[in-house]
Amino acid sequence: MFERTPSSRKEQVQSSMKKPLILLTILLALLFATVRQAHESRSHRATAAGARVPLRDMIGVNAVVNNNPSDVARVAGWIRDYHKWYWYEATPGVYTWGTGSQGLDRFYGTLSSLGVKVMPDVELAPDWASSDGQPTGIPDAAAHARYLGRLVDHFGDTIAAVENYNEPSQTWESTRFPASVFGAMTAGDYDAVKAANPGIPLVLAGMAGPDTSYLDAANRASAGKFDVVNFHWYAEGDSTDGGKNPESGELISSIDQMAEWRDVNAPGKPIWITEFGWDTFMQPDGRKSRVFAPEASAANYLLRAIFMMQARGVEKGFVFTYRDPAVGSADLQGMYSSAGLVTNNAEMDGRKKPGWYYLATVKNVLGDYIFDRIVADGPNVYHYEYFVPGTEKRAAVLWAREGQRDSGYHLSYRGPAGTLVKPLDGLTTGMVSTTDGNLTLTERPLFVLHIATPTAVPARSATVTPRSARGVPAGDDFHQ
Repeated sequence: MFERTPSSRKEQVQSSMKKPLILLTILLALLFATVRQAHESRSHRATAAGARVPLRDMIGVNAVVNNNPSDVARVAGWIRDYHKWYWYEATPGVYTWGTGSQGLDRFYGTLSSLGVKVMPDVELAPDWASSDGQPTGIPDAAAHARYLGRLVDHFGDTIAAVENYNEPSQTWESTRFPASVFGAMTAGDYDAVKAANPGIPLVLAGMAGPDTSYLDAANRASAGKFDVVNFHWYAEGDSTDGGKNPESGELISSIDQMAEWRDVNAPGKPIWITEFGWDTFMQPDGRKSRVFAPEASAANYLLRAIFMMQARGVEKGFVFTYRDPAVGSADLQGMYSSAGLVTNNAEMDGRKKPGWYYLATVKNVLGDYIFDRIVADGPNVYHYEYFVPGTEKRAAVLWAREGQRDSGYHLSYRGPAGTLVKPLDGLTTGMVSTTDGNLTLTERPLFVLHIATPTAVPARSATVTPRSARGVPAGDDFHQ
């Protein structure tokens, strides 16, 4: 019988240890490959959905008929008009688009001449076409379809799309709009719009959040007769701390939920988010709406949300809203009442908030750029790359954050060298300088314009400044 020497026993032990290590290595490699494949699958789904459009054509804003068209055109490539049917057909068959204080011929025509694409969102109903005689009643489907057809026929190419209602999935309305009834109305709307102008997309009414259950029933009842999947998203928090930032406000999970539904039920159709935004009014006693953010933080969040949406395949994003819906403090305290890019001055456009200037900077500086890829995607560092098709022009969009709200967070990061643009309140092209690539990232997105594609910089190259060493507040990027 062979008796092992001490050295042979050592080899046996080493051999027995190697086997589980090899197995662990294989398992880790398989896990990494699976995660990477899932990420690449999501990225492929985003680009395949048709989201690679220039930023100027991705950014929209919700508007009303007496907003200043020339100022609106400086921040957005699209408008979504809250088009109240009862204003324009108070009497059956009598249309007043070109008359009265709500005259649309001039408003739509001016916006179109400025290069802004117009989408009426036909909401509510006149008393004669409502199930209960009230604007919030269920619309008569035949009358609704007829109205959309006449609207499209009248405005021709002045409008670029039509949305057929606003938040039919609201559960808090006294009169509910059943999904099956809404879906049947949508099918008629689609036929009427296409008969008037086959090239006009019918955008499905924006859902109140990613309500895929309502969508299921509406989709079945409409037989899929719509061109765009559409929902609304807000980063709700609480009345003590206000709203959350887009990174922690379930934006990504909401988009993923809608994209998964779309891929199964409406493959190939684009996704739009036609409402998102943050209130900026805080009551004297410190109470806030659940979507409150200080003006500077709200401006940061708007930009970050737009970049995150486009990176995940959303084709259009419409800021809510161009002008604060409310005027006095008693009304401004309501949810969504102070979410405007400009204040409300007696139902006219007032002071421009930082968000207006930040969006103008995006349109002026990055308007021709198209999303390319994600270099870093959190949890602290965000680095997205953009490009201008047919050129060597590139742009890096970068920011940093920690937690659910802006807090003065910043860190060091090695990015590309080039022209550095920092959005700034009061400027429409930002503060411009040059950088060698050694950047200090804050909660406000920075843009670095450069040539050709840089070497990808992993998130771990960032140097995080500990909270205790930051000296909060940190300049003009922290506002409480």
